[in-house]
Amino acid sequence: MNQRFDLSIQRAALILAGGLGMLLGIRVVIGWVFRLPGLSRAWPSFRPMAAAAGIAASVLLGVLVRLVLISRCQAKALQSANRKLAEEIYDRERAEERLLANEEEFRTAFEMAPYGMYVSAPDGRLLLVNRAFCDLVGRSEEELLTRRWTELTHPDDLDASLAARDQLLSGRISRMELDKRYLGRGGKVVSARVRVSLLRDSEGEPLRLITHVEDDAVRKAAELALQQRDEYFRTAFEYAPFGMALVTRDRRFQRVNATLCRMLGYSEAELLALNWTKISVPGDVSRTEEAVGRLERERPEWVEYEKRYLHKAGHVVWIRVRISLSLESADQWHFVVHIEDITERRRAEAAIRSSEDRVRLLLDSAAEAIYGTDLEGVCTFANSASLRMLGYPDSQAVIGKNMHVLTHHTRADGSPYPADECPSYRSIRGEVGGTHVDDEVLWRADGTSFPAEYW
Repeated sequence: MNQRFDLSIQRAALILAGGLGMLLGIRVVIGWVFRLPGLSRAWPSFRPMAAAAGIAASVLLGVLVRLVLISRCQAKALQSANRKLAEEIYDRERAEERLLANEEEFRTAFEMAPYGMYVSAPDGRLLLVNRAFCDLVGRSEEELLTRRWTELTHPDDLDASLAARDQLLSGRISRMELDKRYLGRGGKVVSARVRVSLLRDSEGEPLRLITHVEDDAVRKAAELALQQRDEYFRTAFEYAPFGMALVTRDRRFQRVNATLCRMLGYSEAELLALNWTKISVPGDVSRTEEAVGRLERERPEWVEYEKRYLHKAGHVVWIRVRISLSLESADQWHFVVHIEDITERRRAEAAIRSSEDRVRLLLDSAAEAIYGTDLEGVCTFANSASLRMLGYPDSQAVIGKNMHVLTHHTRADGSPYPADECPSYRSIRGEVGGTHVDDEVLWRADGTSFPAEYW
């Protein structure tokens, strides 16, 4: 309002000064330029008045200039103050919005917490309680907010609770954890694990106590479930019918089961002191490192390979290894290793290969052409005499091929010979008994035929 009044005075002064200046200008123009006689004679009588008017106009002009300058400064100051005020209002509104959001987040976390929580004053008055704590002690929120936590504490635990509270308030500790009992509705005793922290104001004075209350029955049930799970794991680990081990990143045994100890002839203590590369056949170490490297890079579910370990007695133990990663965190993990003894399988495979080699030698030494097929007539082996007779360079040219299609597809008169009419093919399929044929022809690889007798 004052600023508007000042501006009105300034406008009036500007008009007055402009009017006086205009009168003086007219007099000068008429009297001096045009030299009008009447005005020239009357000029002496107007001279004092004109001088006074000039002085007044000068003073008013100076005042006007001063007022204009002051007005501009005040306007700039006012604009700056308005900007600062708008910024402060904006910042305050944002701060209030953040505070409300934080309060809402706290309220949500407080109410939805899976364990009991309450906020109390330093003198013990309950200021906030969540639903879990109400359920724990069997009382309503309205009832609890009229009580102190000391009234809910079991008498035998009150002294210890107050002593811990006093330590918090004195600043000797910043948080505490203790086991205590609460009194629920009807005198029911509720055992709990309690964690309390102290919130101080900007001056460092105690402001609020924040208490987390975990139902001891729930905690003990969780601990029991964990113990049972550990026991199940330990039993499965120890009594597995194959070797099992937990191995660290530096390839050292961290845990081994009894089966692995028996497999390799070492005691548990001896294996735990060893690196797994120390008991590997030197030529197989690279195979292990290659598999483990792939596991670390590509993170498949597991990798599997076969290798040889050295038994404590010095002989070789063939094993099949399956390794997976157990991740505890981004930088903490270990290997879970399943180890199966395949030494007997390897020996059996070697014996079969040796037997096959002996059979192959006998077949190749026979003068008669001998080959075998499966139930579909597909060749599974052929000796050297049969390959020479049929004109094929090696067994790979016939193994996996249908022998009727290769050698018995056409009769001697040139007519087609269907497989379902072939005595040999029907005998293979069990449609007829043993077969002996001596009046048919077989066909060579070059398309020529020859009389043949076969059984």
